[in-house]
Amino acid sequence: MNEIQKNKLNKIVVFGNILPEGLKKLYENYEVVNYLENTIESEEEFLKKVSDAVAIITWFTHKINKSIIEKLNNVRVIANYAVGYDNIDIKAATSAGIVVLNTPDILTNATAEIAVLLTFACAKRAKEAILSVLTGNLDDVSPSFMLGKDIIGKTVGVIGAGRIGKRYAIMMQALGCNVIYYNRSKKEELEKIDIKYAELEDLLKTSDIVSLHLPLNEQSKNLLDMHKLSMMKDDAILVNTARAAIIDEKALINLLEKGKFFSVGLDVYNNEPYPDPKLLEFPNVIILPHIGSATYETRLKMAEFLSETLIIALNGRLTELKNLVNKEILGQ
Repeated sequence: MNEIQKNKLNKIVVFGNILPEGLKKLYENYEVVNYLENTIESEEEFLKKVSDAVAIITWFTHKINKSIIEKLNNVRVIANYAVGYDNIDIKAATSAGIVVLNTPDILTNATAEIAVLLTFACAKRAKEAILSVLTGNLDDVSPSFMLGKDIIGKTVGVIGAGRIGKRYAIMMQALGCNVIYYNRSKKEELEKIDIKYAELEDLLKTSDIVSLHLPLNEQSKNLLDMHKLSMMKDDAILVNTARAAIIDEKALINLLEKGKFFSVGLDVYNNEPYPDPKLLEFPNVIILPHIGSATYETRLKMAEFLSETLIIALNGRLTELKNLVNKEILGQ
């Protein structure tokens, strides 16, 4: 019997349609209640649902702000079913003594693959080609119809060389691209395989393809504003599978209206899951509904990992956790 059960606080509340087979260990050891809503429509209703819970599992669409955290009387752990955690006020959680967990490493391959998918879809004008078939608009098929871009030989600029950024960089190099990267510090493992560091402005000016792989924080928010977006080549491809707020979306739309960019591929955007209607009007903008980790294998591993580490956290073995977001809590 674990520590929480001894205290008769045995309830875990899960938000979102997370694979139940991945939560098997939780179902075996705790009372698990699952609510399928993917957003918090009412703070009051949310707090009622978690009032007697010792832990909650959230997704990136659940905004757990300071106001909510201050009212979580029994919750000891917030486990976020994502690698990012900007939906949670980490400072407030730490002050309240609440442990925050995430799912690093597991979704590296799946997200890098989505970035590659968007890169190719943008270069080959996949959205326009599919729409032409679906609408029967094929009268203009000719040797010059729907001309895209080659990928091999192009310069790919990777902004952010964490797990996903490194994987994407290596994949694009294997496909015959000249890959450069920008990061807070140089990555020796990339330098050794001739993927070279570049300053951000140089990367933006010289890259044919730019792919974003940064976490969202004060430094990265609106990193690509009007000024920096304007530095990019007029016929560049821009891909974002990281976080929407890294790009100033209004500036992006403004530049698209002026004809800048060959194509833009987004797996993240403001006001998810519903994109700005203006973005949908551009034939050269490809939008996916934030499916970077959406493979069965990856989502199952995420659920299993979160279940295992949540149990460890509830038993007070915080030093064993590799996915402890707010490490400052160890000193409390």
